[in-house]
Amino acid sequence: MILAGGTLALLAALCLAAPLIAALLGLDGTQVDLLNRLAPPGGDHLLGTDELGRDYLIRLLEGGRVSLLVGLGGALAAGVIGTFIGVVSGYAGGRLDAFLMRLTDVVIALPILPLLLIVAAVDLGKLGLATNDGGGALRIILIVALFGWTTVARVARATTLSVRRRTYVLAAEALGARPPRIVAFHILPNVAGPIIVATTLTIGTVVLTESVLSFLGLGIQPPLPSWGNLLSGAQTLLAQAPHLAVLPGLAIFITVVAFNLLGDGLQARLDRRRRA
Repeated sequence: MILAGGTLALLAALCLAAPLIAALLGLDGTQVDLLNRLAPPGGDHLLGTDELGRDYLIRLLEGGRVSLLVGLGGALAAGVIGTFIGVVSGYAGGRLDAFLMRLTDVVIALPILPLLLIVAAVDLGKLGLATNDGGGALRIILIVALFGWTTVARVARATTLSVRRRTYVLAAEALGARPPRIVAFHILPNVAGPIIVATTLTIGTVVLTESVLSFLGLGIQPPLPSWGNLLSGAQTLLAQAPHLAVLPGLAIFITVVAFNLLGDGLQARLDRRRRA
């Protein structure tokens, strides 16, 4: 878990520092130089240049900022929705519980990939939600929020069911505390651990979702870079510059594995605390 957390922290720090690194190296990830296109790694360009002569190191770091932002934003949005539905379902019980869980089953049963492609093709500009540089990111976050909350909801419901009949909850009910207060001060603090673990594991899935949609041309749109569209743009250049595809693919792989390992580590630590 420490290795995974350190890897993610280093990766996030490098991506966030992309403008500073560009300034220190005297480079611009948006500057086109057709006379220096597909330059190999080395010299002034540590990772070479892309098909338009732009420095690939800066493009890769800037793409990481977008991909990580989408991963964190999408996972948090899905976590908030899933936590609300799961906690309300587990605490209320009865018909409301049955309805919310059937709703969760319906969302789980939906064919996700076709739905992702359909929703990703919606023009958010007509809804007044898109911007020149963030429409694709907002679209993917909305997609994940709509369809990615089910795992967190089930985890939240299960942990709420185990907590709702504990002594401190029953004592609060006996003292006349209202349900919103009980949920806020007695339920949520005691179910937060598993929810955080589930949300952490979701981040890697969201990064993969962004990569797939951007690779298909339905996610982040150039010239704004992301690991997904960098990978898409390099698919026709594998023979000339294979590193243009290897580097973003490797970044996606490392990020997803690190988030999964971090989630597994958090879950193992949480289980040890419960046993203690």
